[in-house]
Amino acid sequence: MSRIIEMIDVPSQEVYDVSQRRGKFFTENKNNGNYEPIMLKNSRGKLRKPGGKPLALLLGDEDPDFLDFVQQCLEWDPETRMTPDMALRHIWILKGLPP
Repeated sequence: MSRIIEMIDVPSQEVYDVSQRRGKFFTENKNNGNYEPIMLKNSRGKLRKPGGKPLALLLGDEDPDFLDFVQQCLEWDPETRMTPDMALRHIWILKGLPP
């Protein structure tokens, strides 16, 4: 989870509020109701930071359609996340099909 947070930042408060397993990945500040992600260290011992390694930096920008596909797959909100049917109709998938 900390790797996803590192790439796409923390979910919105609305997504956090409806998440059933939020206690496994976040700590809640009882004083102000805010939440903090539980961030792990990377392989070099450095603490990961929310939004610290943007997805575009990791994937590169050679194919913007691929970046769009992955971003839609990693959308926090299940209501706006790409469905499997939408994924099969995504331009990146269609480009890979034989003529």
